[in-house]
Amino acid sequence: MAVTLVTAVVGSAVTSAVTGVVAGVIGAGAVATVIGATAGAVVAGAVSGALTDTPDLANETVEATASGLLINKASNNASIPVIYGTRRVGGTRVFMEVSGADNKYLHIVLAVGEGEIHSFTQYYLNDIAYNDARFNNKVTITPHTGADDQTVDTGLSGAVSNWTSNHRLRGTAYLYVKLEFDQDAFPSGLPTITADVKGVKVYDPRTSTTAWSDNPALCIRDYLTNERYGRGIPASQIDDTSFTASANYCDENVTIGGVSKKRYSCDGVVNTQSGSMVILKKLLTSCRGFLIFTGGKYKLVLDKIETAVFTFSEDNIVGTWNIGLGNKQVQYNRINANFFNPLRQWQPDIAVVDSPTLRTQDNGLLLEKAIELPFTSDIDRAKMIATVNLNQSRQQMTVEFNSTIEALRCEVGDVVYVKHPTPSWDTLNGGSGKKFRVIKIRIQNTDEVKVSLLEYDANAYDFGTIAVTDTSPNANLPDLTTVVAPSNLTATESLYDTIGSAGVKVRVDLNWTASADVFVKEYNVEWKLSSDSTYNVLTTTRSTSARLDDVDPLLHDFRVRAVNTIGVSSDYLTLSNFTVAGLTTPPENVQNLSFISLGGYAHLSWDLANDLDVRVGGNVRFRHSSLTNNANWSSSTDIGTAVAGHNTNAVLPLLAGSYMAKFVDSTGNESTGVSTFISTSVPNIVPMNQVVTSTQNPNFTGNKTNLIAVDNLLKFEADTLWDSFVGNFDTWGYIDAMGGTDLSGTYEFDNYIDLGSVFTSRVTGQIVFTAFTSGDTIDARTNYMDTWADFDNVPNDINCDLYIASTNDDPASSPTWTDWAKFVVADTRARALKFKLTAKSGDPTHQINITGLNVSVDFPDRVQGQRGLQTGTGAVNVTYDSPFKITPSLGITIVDMHSNDNLVITNESATGFTIGVQHGASYHDHEFNYVARGY
Repeated sequence: MAVTLVTAVVGSAVTSAVTGVVAGVIGAGAVATVIGATAGAVVAGAVSGALTDTPDLANETVEATASGLLINKASNNASIPVIYGTRRVGGTRVFMEVSGADNKYLHIVLAVGEGEIHSFTQYYLNDIAYNDARFNNKVTITPHTGADDQTVDTGLSGAVSNWTSNHRLRGTAYLYVKLEFDQDAFPSGLPTITADVKGVKVYDPRTSTTAWSDNPALCIRDYLTNERYGRGIPASQIDDTSFTASANYCDENVTIGGVSKKRYSCDGVVNTQSGSMVILKKLLTSCRGFLIFTGGKYKLVLDKIETAVFTFSEDNIVGTWNIGLGNKQVQYNRINANFFNPLRQWQPDIAVVDSPTLRTQDNGLLLEKAIELPFTSDIDRAKMIATVNLNQSRQQMTVEFNSTIEALRCEVGDVVYVKHPTPSWDTLNGGSGKKFRVIKIRIQNTDEVKVSLLEYDANAYDFGTIAVTDTSPNANLPDLTTVVAPSNLTATESLYDTIGSAGVKVRVDLNWTASADVFVKEYNVEWKLSSDSTYNVLTTTRSTSARLDDVDPLLHDFRVRAVNTIGVSSDYLTLSNFTVAGLTTPPENVQNLSFISLGGYAHLSWDLANDLDVRVGGNVRFRHSSLTNNANWSSSTDIGTAVAGHNTNAVLPLLAGSYMAKFVDSTGNESTGVSTFISTSVPNIVPMNQVVTSTQNPNFTGNKTNLIAVDNLLKFEADTLWDSFVGNFDTWGYIDAMGGTDLSGTYEFDNYIDLGSVFTSRVTGQIVFTAFTSGDTIDARTNYMDTWADFDNVPNDINCDLYIASTNDDPASSPTWTDWAKFVVADTRARALKFKLTAKSGDPTHQINITGLNVSVDFPDRVQGQRGLQTGTGAVNVTYDSPFKITPSLGITIVDMHSNDNLVITNESATGFTIGVQHGASYHDHEFNYVARGY
């Protein structure tokens, strides 16, 4: 017999008994349909049931339902909840009316739940017991348990006219609350009223009596049979034998948390608007149970230690079977059980069961699961349930096979043996086999039965010793006459975009740690300039933060104090001399600049600027250097146009060398530090042919304005001439610094470039220069060396640009030139080109040394040709549609050429060629094609 190992075939079943109920419809011919804590999907009309894990219910968690149970709402048609066991609840206001002089009394009818309940045991107003001294003679509460023969509340009907003898609310447990107006007793207005309730009475088949009980089995039976709010299932369809056994098991005393108590209890509220399957799933979590519909009756089975009732072996297993193994998705070493804790004002709480031993077995990986126990109100029981779930999650093996019809002797939930030699299970348990629990049974159309089993281990139900939980924190009531000051006052500067056209401004966010005084109502926050003597009021707030907008870049002082509910203030907590840098702070450097060469252009991208004053009102500036190594910002030239600071990409001319970028904020501050840059050595994928280069260095013989050529360098001319200096030579100081240099200059190339005819060409310029500060020596610096930004003090305000003008005329005659246009690389169609350089500086002491200046003109490769031409009976001249710069390569194809024919090509030039086909002494006419490639 073949055995296939399939990991986690039914791995979701690992959390059997964590939550649950039926997820499906009972089929007419069902042998065993499951509704339970270990139940899962049951297909409509299925012949058998399924015991699998169920998913968590969205919006049905303990946390999600907590607030709704302890509030008062007003409604005329809200659903009435069902209270099982003991629970604190709010209610629905179904009636309100005032009476007395000046409307002194307020009368409220608060519907609490379905009746008949056992009793109300305590009442609360805003979580304060109603018999507290502050409510003396101000509150009267009259309870009604919701009996079917309930009569009118005569106190209410006698006090107001709109509540008559017909208003009995039979079958509804409610409170009549009378409040006398008192601002001190009810400072926040209408209070939230809650009550501790012992819930509905349920039938006990063990005693044939109906009384209050928190036994889960009895509560589940009540919901199944109740015709008002439950499923209305006849008692004849309830297997009371199973419910009796389950009720007895729930009532057994166990020692948990150092105390002997009943194993399980059911304390919670049923939202009757939820689906019945959802409600049953929640109820079953309180006792780790599941329901089976079998033999025409509903049977309650608890997930507990069982005795094996059947053996699957080679005698009844037929066909291929699968063994599934667990995985970390359904295997846990920590479980958090969410429940309602009466010791915490019935608020949601978490019982954590954690196993460092299991986590060590899991290689230190935390495998965690949260389970919902909405009908468990004891932390020790919650830990017990979570512990068993944790143990069961380590038993993940599943088995699925086909069996003979004999398998129908089992029911879903039964514990069985699997005794088979293939997986060596025939020797386990003294030869009885390995234990599994039945989770699914399906009859096949072959009259065979498909059986799904989940690994079973009785040791999983050993919850061990659960430590006693300290549920009574010590009281520590503060003195209202003294107030603890807040702590940890911090200020954080940021920018914000104003509404309208005011641009980017500076704000300071203040944060502090709340006062440890529980009676603190609010905080007073003040500020001033450090140079001022008087503080300004900023705000009064109940939060622990405040904000000051439109702050000047100066030193500021801030302070905050706490104020309690009776108006007593704490000492001030002060933060002094906080420096606001404001818009003077340089932006961050450009991050993750990247480069793509595409279509003859450089496509640059980068991360969005973090600085708001770059994104709003700022820009991104680009520079280029012909160097591919050690390029720097100061010795590079601007390329392209700066883009708005909110952009993250730009398209620039494609050049070999390095591209650099800087952020510039709205006030002109540039990024500091090393500029981000990248390099490329592939200027274009289109083949180019260099035709001519105009190189101006080292002599720079062109026409210069405010620039001079000295020692093979082109630099700014001094704006103060040598002859204008006066006084002794020794008093001049550094000559380079005397008077500084001009702030701008131009250089026109010594000659134009004549291409001889109008051609399309690519023009690329190159400038190599360095910038420096004249007169900047170590001896001249007076500040500490640690404050120097750089040893070289390289200026960043120098820029050089190239300009081009073109003409289609003969430049030697009287040509008409275009206007000057700035370029780095340009595609032109012209006969002649001329060039000039402009240089600018932002400071007279900032000098430039230009060591390289040239322009290259390149022609791209191009191809032209024709098909279907005739040579004629002589030689024929072919003229190119567009002449080349040089004689191109020529390819000729002759159609139907004979072996004695001779191809004759003459007069090849940049404008065309002559071709003929000679046969002996004469020419023959032939068709031909040609292709010319060149530039």
